[in-house]
Amino acid sequence: MLASSNTVSAEKNWGVNGLALGFCANIYVQPFGVAVCQGYYTAHNILQATPLKIFMPGVCPNYIILITGYVFLPHSIYADILPGSTPTAGTLMSANVTVDGIYTNGTQSSPLNPGVYTIVAGDEWGTLGLIYVTVE
Repeated sequence: MLASSNTVSAEKNWGVNGLALGFCANIYVQPFGVAVCQGYYTAHNILQATPLKIFMPGVCPNYIILITGYVFLPHSIYADILPGSTPTAGTLMSANVTVDGIYTNGTQSSPLNPGVYTIVAGDEWGTLGLIYVTVE
């Protein structure tokens, strides 16, 4: 967290397709998301992965295309979303995502198969972080 506000332009340079905080990939106002991929992937081959559908289906609005940037507030985990008419208390730039061992396979829910999974988190500026879990 910075001591002063930090204005950052929206880049829409997602390092991985399918990063999300809900059913609709890359459309929420937060400029970050997560994905779960079956198998072991690294930063060099993560683009070959197909993210599992870990969120319940829903309607996908397209208002993300209107966002031009973010003003991260000083000493805060909040940011104002641009364009905006007046500064506000900001939008929370934090999220908790729980994967409960179930994903949507077409029209039905399925348990995660035993094996290694790559969990990738990233932002719209192309930064990625990967961790690995094993389902037994």
